[in-house]
This record gives sequence, structure tokens and C-alpha cells, in this order.
Amino acid sequence: MRFLSLLLSCVISIFSFGQDVAIGEWLDHFPYHKARMVEVGGNEVFCASQYALFSYDVNSGEMTRLSKTNSLSDVGISSMKYDAARQQLLVGYSNGNLDVIIDGKGINLPFIKINSSIIGNKSVNSIRVDGDFAYLSCGFGIVVLDLDKLEVKETYIIGNNSSYVYVTATTVFQDSIYASTSEGLYAADKDEPFLVDFNNWSKRSDLPAGIVNDSLLNVFEFDGKLHVKSADYPENELYVLDGTWSQITSMNGKRIRGVFPTANRLYVCHRDSVEAYDGSYVSQEVFYEPFDFDPYTCMFVNNILYSASNNRGLVYHTGPTSWFSVHPSGPESIGSFDLYSSAGHVWNCAGNVAGTGWNRTFTQPGISSYIDNEWKRYSYSTVPEFFDDTLFDILSVAIDPNDPEHVFAGSHSQTGLLEFQSGVYIGSYDESNSSLQVRNDIAGTVGIPDMAFDSDGNLWLVNMYVNEKLSVRTEAGSWRSYNVGMNGTNPTLTTKLAIDESGQKWILAPGTGITVFNDNGTITDDSDDQTKLLTTSLGNGNLPSSQLLSIAVDLDGEVWVGTSAGPAVFYSPESVFSGNNFDAQQILIEQDGNFQLLLETEEITAIAVDGGNRKWLGTSSNGVFLMSEDGTKQIHHFTEDNSPLLSNEIQSIAINGESGEVFFGTQKGLISYRGTATDPDSRFNDVLVFPNPVKETYYGDIAIKGLARDSDVKITDVSGRVVYFTKSTGGTAIWNGNNFNGERAQTGVYFVFATDANGDFGEVAKILFVN
Repeated sequence: MRFLSLLLSCVISIFSFGQDVAIGEWLDHFPYHKARMVEVGGNEVFCASQYALFSYDVNSGEMTRLSKTNSLSDVGISSMKYDAARQQLLVGYSNGNLDVIIDGKGINLPFIKINSSIIGNKSVNSIRVDGDFAYLSCGFGIVVLDLDKLEVKETYIIGNNSSYVYVTATTVFQDSIYASTSEGLYAADKDEPFLVDFNNWSKRSDLPAGIVNDSLLNVFEFDGKLHVKSADYPENELYVLDGTWSQITSMNGKRIRGVFPTANRLYVCHRDSVEAYDGSYVSQEVFYEPFDFDPYTCMFVNNILYSASNNRGLVYHTGPTSWFSVHPSGPESIGSFDLYSSAGHVWNCAGNVAGTGWNRTFTQPGISSYIDNEWKRYSYSTVPEFFDDTLFDILSVAIDPNDPEHVFAGSHSQTGLLEFQSGVYIGSYDESNSSLQVRNDIAGTVGIPDMAFDSDGNLWLVNMYVNEKLSVRTEAGSWRSYNVGMNGTNPTLTTKLAIDESGQKWILAPGTGITVFNDNGTITDDSDDQTKLLTTSLGNGNLPSSQLLSIAVDLDGEVWVGTSAGPAVFYSPESVFSGNNFDAQQILIEQDGNFQLLLETEEITAIAVDGGNRKWLGTSSNGVFLMSEDGTKQIHHFTEDNSPLLSNEIQSIAINGESGEVFFGTQKGLISYRGTATDPDSRFNDVLVFPNPVKETYYGDIAIKGLARDSDVKITDVSGRVVYFTKSTGGTAIWNGNNFNGERAQTGVYFVFATDANGDFGEVAKILFVN
């Protein structure tokens, strides 16, 4: 027994390597620091952004993420309320969905979301718990939820003639129930048994002229008086009913974001502080932190102020100036215009473009790196040099293949190209100090939609809407640009870039075609340069569509192009300038005895190639497809309905080749899936087995990582009897823990024998298996 314990300890120390996500599991990557709501339930504090939430145990300090990957049914959180009597958390969404979280597990109540009789806005804007019922203030009226039965008791459509009214909040004051709405303040007798009848609701006409009568954000009771909060930007004034309505002038000039009344204090979230006021609205305490507080809502419980901060997640004040903040690691924003990965480093670009012309959106600078399971954010709040109104819309990243700590980021702004070393911003390049050019149609704007390093360490960049659309920064740091055609009076839009195994640059020009440029390895000699425009014409590209959206080069050197009519493949890209046939081919697949073209009705917005040379294809409206190496077999099809995928609209895909994690950028945020393929290692330098040991409670896949591509893998018991045989997908082989008969393996030590496809190299590893 002692020997087994010692062996177990040794195996754990050798094979544990910090991977938090098992094969086949999902992990969300939300900007948890951008908090909007906070609720306290016992020892747990729940803090939510608009995208997901996390809980914080005030005793242990443990944080738990709650998202679509484990507890929630949706994304787009719009409200949250803790029901203390039943120890459950109610979570409302902007699409009308509702979850009830009990002990970390979610119960979905989709009755508002799926109610087809409700036309228009279904957002659950706020939740008020009153005894055995919860009042859901929705985009059409009020829904009363029975908290014991978890079913709808009544629905109040309170507008004139049962018309929908956008309700922001409800409260009970004295003998009435009040609803703040986009059309003013409605009231009804709280004891009226037929509140479903709109005739029993009336709109108060006595609100002062200072309130914009069609835009109230909140209604609440404090110090025995009724209060309303107006939506009059930017101040959001508070008004109190004390016989007559009057404005609370002591808060003038201070933007009011969130209001939380207690028995004797009114806690108000301003832009840079939380202020506690007494019943006379005189400030008693001001809670702040040195920089970037930006609180939205707060709660004061057991002498601790909990705030949801737009920049710091959950802020925990034990005194006016005594504070700390907590939140799970996450990227700068939900924006994921493009993703890049190399050497285990993943970078996310949070910029954006407008329309098919890729116009500017002036999205604040935001890029984030994911290294060793932690996000680092580069934005206005973390990089002092980014406090500059000339920098916005970061669209692309390139990671130096010789030094993954050396990174370039391309913007669509006056600043142009940014350079980072070891996580530190070290400078920028524009038309004044490089070959980059300003857009012909927009003064002062350098647009860099994509870039890539070649095998010699030179950085190639696409420069949009200029005459010389391709630039290069050599490994030595010199610059030059190239005219690759497609000019005219208004130069053609160019977007994506890929470099094939021959060093040829493939540049997408949506609506026009693909420009292939070959400098023939002589960057400074123009005499041997070659340029060719590939189009939809037979013999000149044979693209299935001129609407070109994505491109990738696979492990066999083939060039895959995503179009509005599915994917197409250039099987011989080296033949583009040879005069031989090189046209793109679409993939013919068999389905139910019929032959058809692969995804011919889908817009392929993203393509990524994993370590097994399989193709991950993202679409504009139908989620993600994982296809076999040749594209003829579907392995997975993930959608927002059959998986935790956040949206069916895929913007970008990147793969961490070291871990096998596949990152999906969607219009609702970023999420990853731990796949079965990693980058191959031809020399078997770092073979790892995980999990190891395999405990009796584990029934998932066991991965052997660090193998050569298409390795033969045998698993034997200590007597040498083969219990399982498989081939690796890229650098990883999978064992399900069963023998050839489908029976669970017995407790013991098992040996892994792996050899490459040619039998030139091999490796042996051990697995401790407990049944």
C-alpha cells in the first residue's frame, strides 16, 4: 500500500502540467472585470457582467465562474437577484430567458423567451423578490414568478388598451405597486386581485417637469419615501415624493449609475465613487479607490460594501479607502474580431470594422494575450501610451516565430502598427517611419487588417485602400512596400493574408479575387517578382465566389479559402505561376447516398488547421464544423443549441497547438474547446500523459501528448499484452480507458509504446490506472 502511494505521488509530480480543461470540455473567456451587477447571498457574493457571472466566497476567497459552459443557459445577462429565503439566484437575460441557480446548478425557465405571443422586446430588466413571488420587469410588461413552483403566476400588460410598455423596475410602497417605465411611472393598488387588467393600472401625471416623462430607470423606497431615477443623460437625477415631487439637488453634477437603499443609508454609485447619504441626502461617507473605479451597482452587507466595477470586477470595501478587487482572468472585451496563436500563446483582437467596406468603428484599443492559462489585457487602463485618441480598432496580430514574446498588432487608425516585447509596449510604425501608407480615402488612417511572418522571420503586412498594398518589415528592421495590382482611382479593399510553403503571399480582396505575390526570396530585387490575380474564372482560379472571407494553409501545404459559397482548396499552390492547372476545387461529399459540395450554402468566415491537419470551419450563421483532413467527413458540428458555443455567428478561430484548445471568437464573446489534436513533435521530446494517474472516478478520455504526426500507439499491461491500439491525431493519441472488448481496464500500471509513421523514432510512457 505504501509502494502504491509512493508511486502515485511520483506520477502526479511527473505528469501534472497545469491544464485546467479536460479533453472535450469548454472554457469561457469573458471580460469579468467589466462588472455590472452584484448580489450577496450568505457567504457568497455574486458578481455579473453582461456576459457571465462569478461567485466569490468571502470566507475561503474561492472564485467560481458561472457561464454557459457549466451553469447558465444563455449569454447576455440583464438582471440578477438573490432569493435569500430559498437560497437561489435568479438570472435574467436580454432575450427574455431566465435561470435559477441553486448550489451552482442552473434550472432554465425559458417561458418568456419562447412565448411566441409576445412580440418585440422581452428583456428581463430587473427582478424584485417579494415573499413567495418575484416581479420580473420586462421589455413588454411585468411577469410574476411563483418562486416555490418556479412557474408564471400572472403577466401584467399595463399599457393603455393592453399595449406593451418597457418596464425597468417595480416596487411596493404603502398601498400601491409602482412600475418605472419608458413612458413614465405607473401605479396600481397592490391588493387589487385583477392586476392583469390594464384598467387597474394608471400612469401618474404629477411628475415634475424636470423628469423626462418618458424615460424612468428605477423606482424604489428609502426612508419611508418613494423615489424615482430619471434617464436624463448624463446625470440620471433622483427625485423624491414627500407630499410633492422634488429633485435631490445634493447629487447634482454627479452621474448616478446605481442606487441601493438600506435602512438608514442610501448608497449611490457615481462615476468614480460610491457615496453613502443619510435620510436628508447629506453625504456621510465616500468609498473610492485610486484609479478607474467606475462602479455600476453596490450592496452594503455586514459592514462591507460590495461594488460591481466596470474596470475592476468585484470591489470589496471594508472602509472608505480600504479596498481590494477580485475577478476571474479574462480578455479586454467580448470583441474577438480576429485570433492568433503560436507557441502556446493566444492573442485576441477586440477591434472591429463597419460594413463590407471595412470602415472604421473607433473601437477603443483592446488586445489581450492568453499565456499559461492567464489573460493579460492591453488597453487604455493598462498601457499608459494608449491614452491617445489616435489609436483604435486593433484588427490583427503577428507573433514572432523566433520569439513568442515579440508581438506586433495592426490597427485601423493613425497609430498604425504597434510593437510589444515581453508584454511591454515599445513603439509604433506609421507612414512617417515605415513603408506603410495612409488610406487614399481617409486622411490620417493606416489600416492593417492582417499580417504574417515568413520562414525567414520577415513580417509581411496587408495595407488596405492604398496603392502599394503589401509591405514587409525585414528581420533586420528595414521596410519596403509593393504594388501588387488592383488599384484604380479607388484602390481595392484587401483583407486577409496567408503565406504558403513556397513563400508566396496570398492576399484576399473581397469582391475581386485573390492576389498571389511571389518575391522569389529576393525582397530588395523587383526584377523577379511575380503577381497573379485569381478569380472565379475557370483556368484562372475557379473560385466558387468572389466574396472571400478567410484563408489558411494546411500541414500538407494546401491553401484553403473560405467563401460565401463554402470552402475551396488549392491543392497545388506552387503551380500558380507555372502555367499548369492550379484551379481551386470544391470538396464533394456523400450524404444519405447523395453527392453534394461541402457547405456550399455556408459563408466560411474562419478556417483553422489543427495538429492533425483537420479543418475547423466557422460560419456566419451555422456555428462551427470540424472536418477530416481532406474535408470529406464531418467530425463535429457545434452550434449554440447543441453545445456551449456562444453564438452561431463565428468571427475567428485559433488553435493553441500545444494544448489542443480551439478558440472561437463570436459576436457574443470568446470560448474555447479542448480538442484531441496537438501539434506533432517529430522527435518525441516531451511526451506527457494526462490525466495521470487515472482515478476510479474518471471516465473521460486519456491523452498521450507530444507524439509525432500519425504515430502508432500501443498500450500494454505489465505482462506485455496489448490492450489498446490507436493512431495519433497530430501530436496526441486518445485512449478511452477500455480494452479491445470495450471493458474498463483493470487497476495497474500500463505502458504506452509510441513510434512515428516511419518507425524511426519512438517513446515509452507509463500510466497508473485505478479502477
